[in-house]
Amino acid sequence: MCETLIPMLENDAQGNLFFSDEATFYLRGLVNKHNIRYWCENNPHITVETVMNSPKLNVWCAMSKNQIIGPFFFDDDTVNGQNYLSMLQEFFVPEIRTLRRNRSIIFQQDGAPPHFAVDVRQYLNHQFRDRWIGRGDPIRWAPRSPNLTPLDFFLWGHVKNVVYKDPIKDLAELQRRINDEIKSISKQTLCDIFRNIVKRMNLCIHADGGHFEHLL
Repeated sequence: MCETLIPMLENDAQGNLFFSDEATFYLRGLVNKHNIRYWCENNPHITVETVMNSPKLNVWCAMSKNQIIGPFFFDDDTVNGQNYLSMLQEFFVPEIRTLRRNRSIIFQQDGAPPHFAVDVRQYLNHQFRDRWIGRGDPIRWAPRSPNLTPLDFFLWGHVKNVVYKDPIKDLAELQRRINDEIKSISKQTLCDIFRNIVKRMNLCIHADGGHFEHLL
């Protein structure tokens, strides 16, 4: 996967490759990253921290080297195939059509169950024929690889560090802080992050698909 994506990233002058992900922000300050929580080919034997009885927001973004599309806030308590498909149809695809590059956009998602729903894959095959990366598509996204997607190794942690600096009184304030911080990320920061993706993928190849964080 990394050997396939590195040339695509290095030649992506127009920022056509969009990585995407969703995360759950709790009012009490915990962020759950859904691709770590949901998808794995076999049992990784890890413990996932959760918060009981805390209001939360499910947030989605897509990121290229030039811009961020989102944040999109789901109305439901959980992300499933149905509301994820609705988000793609009613938010993401209309947004990329405004870029007038919808025939060249390459879309990445991880293998979480909402992303693997039959209706979702059929829709992506129709909108991005041979131009989407994920589970069960022409370019298969590797399981257990959050350190390769910029939303996981940068965005969610960065936003968390900013929005939780001061106590938050309600979900409306949490949503405003998340939106403001994501909108404030500069194009230069995005370019730097995407160079870091290539570095990480080269390290992943060097480590033969194993852990490489200690090499950064």
